[in-house]
Amino acid sequence: MGIPKIKSVSELRKDLYSSLKEVSEGSLQVVTHKQGEPVVLISQSEYNKLSDENLILRNLEAGLSDIRAGKIHSTKDVKNKLVQRRKDRDSGKVV
Repeated sequence: MGIPKIKSVSELRKDLYSSLKEVSEGSLQVVTHKQGEPVVLISQSEYNKLSDENLILRNLEAGLSDIRAGKIHSTKDVKNKLVQRRKDRDSGKVV
């Protein structure tokens, strides 16, 4: 991604096409304005990548939280439970 280009809204408006082309090619741009926080322009693929990474990090944090709380199961216990469920299903028991 590199160092972001910082532009004002006026600069973005003047160079909108070239700015969008640069962003779609991987450039990161920060747009400043008087109404609040600056905004960041990134490509769809970069957004998807960041969203996927965020989901992975949230899942890892949930897993670590479960470990800290003692909410864990051994592989052996899980396999045994699955084998029993399969036997119950095959014998017609409600699972």
